[in-house]
Amino acid sequence: LFEKPAFKDVIVTGIVLAEDGKKMSKKLKNYPDPWEVLTQYGADTLRYYLLSSSLVEAESLNFSKRDLETITRGLMNLVWNIKTFYETYSAGQKIVLEKPRSAHVLDRWLFARFQQLLDTVTKSMDGYELVKATRPIRDFVEDLSTWWLRRSRDRFTSENEFDKMDALRTLREILEELAKLMAPFTPFIAEKMYLDVGGSKASVHLEKWSKVQDRLIDEKLLSDMRWVRQVASK
Repeated sequence: LFEKPAFKDVIVTGIVLAEDGKKMSKKLKNYPDPWEVLTQYGADTLRYYLLSSSLVEAESLNFSKRDLETITRGLMNLVWNIKTFYETYSAGQKIVLEKPRSAHVLDRWLFARFQQLLDTVTKSMDGYELVKATRPIRDFVEDLSTWWLRRSRDRFTSENEFDKMDALRTLREILEELAKLMAPFTPFIAEKMYLDVGGSKASVHLEKWSKVQDRLIDEKLLSDMRWVRQVASK
């Protein structure tokens, strides 16, 4: 009747320390004002910073405003700028997602790259490995901005209406899917992005988690594009 409960897993976090590695304390006043942090960087940046840090792996974290600035510039601002770009070039046009998807090599690569990300995040969340679930999002957003968008920029002003619409539809679908994927980690910017690009639900948080479409993960295309990018960078 009085058997001890069997605990399989224990979930703990590490300790948030001051930037110099000392314990935060009122006496030393070696911690930033929480409200100032939220006002300057936003709740999403703070959430992502903590969820993608060693803190969730039961290790200590030296809290740094510089890390918050890096996430703001390298993720939040980048996502916002991509969304704004889409809104600018889709203004006054009816962008309807339809199949088959674009056959353009850049678009096929972007869909493959997103499905690769979705697969990684899904498996990591299932295993409650938050660092592995969150960190790859930054890499994908960087790929979306610095490779796909830069290489596709001329398509958005092209006289070829089919190519132009393929680019717009591709970007809209990716932004909508990205909003659903980011929602558990950065709920506010994900909600704004989802609604602004025309999500079908009243809120991104009412959406179901997307299923990985293995057929879209073209490993050869992903490998070839990595080679092209390496050549381009040299």
